[in-house]
Amino acid sequence: MSLFKLKQLCAVTLPNTEEFDGRHFAVGLLDSDSEERLAIGSFSGMLRIYRPSRKFTERDLLYEANLN
Repeated sequence: MSLFKLKQLCAVTLPNTEEFDGRHFAVGLLDSDSEERLAIGSFSGMLRIYRPSRKFTERDLLYEANLN
């Protein structure tokens, strides 16, 4: 029996050309707002910041930049 349960909060389909690993994301208070944000970076230099929600929509993507 496990004490922890993992639930999928949201899912995003990204291009197949981007590669990620488990060390390229952060969750926390990233701005002056009191809500947590999810920041994801890829090996190709794409940075995306999301506002996670139970009913994930395209509007939950707050920021996207190619940092090369």
